[in-house]
Amino acid sequence: MENITPLVPAEGMKPKYNRQAVVGFVLTLAGIVLAGMPGDSPLVGIVVLVGLAFGVAGLRKIKVSKEKGRGLAITSIVIGSISLLGFIAAIVLVALQSAR
Repeated sequence: MENITPLVPAEGMKPKYNRQAVVGFVLTLAGIVLAGMPGDSPLVGIVVLVGLAFGVAGLRKIKVSKEKGRGLAITSIVIGSISLLGFIAAIVLVALQSAR
């Protein structure tokens, strides 16, 4: 396994937010907004799944780079997981209703 050195900002520079964590947070929130709109679209599941993936990737990178945004990454993972479970439950319920 290779030795990874964490990136530390130079003196006087503030650590910046991890872009992946920010994108994951925005996408999971967009998924919630899309889920509240009329009509059922698979776009909601895709947006939430991509947001969840960005949140996980951001959290992994933050552990190494020491960037800001850990809370955003964790929030996107939590919101994305709950939303994805709700989306899957809705699909199962619709499938069960159609089978009757």
